[in-house]
Amino acid sequence: KTANRAFLAFYYPEHCEVHSGLDMRCKVIEVQTDAGRVQHLLEKAARILKGKLPAAGKECEYCRWREMKFP
Repeated sequence: KTANRAFLAFYYPEHCEVHSGLDMRCKVIEVQTDAGRVQHLLEKAARILKGKLPAAGKECEYCRWREMKFP
């Protein structure tokens, strides 16, 4: 049985000096979860990943990168 909760940890720089390094901070947030949704979400993700790629968008930077030919 699960506790129906998860924790997200966000790390971010609070202070940055080029030659002194980064002063990092962490914020932890508790979120409610629903273990019953996991199976449905995994099945949906699998269908999407196995499906056909959509047509490339003319204005989409990722699509232009995807279409590039690399040596």
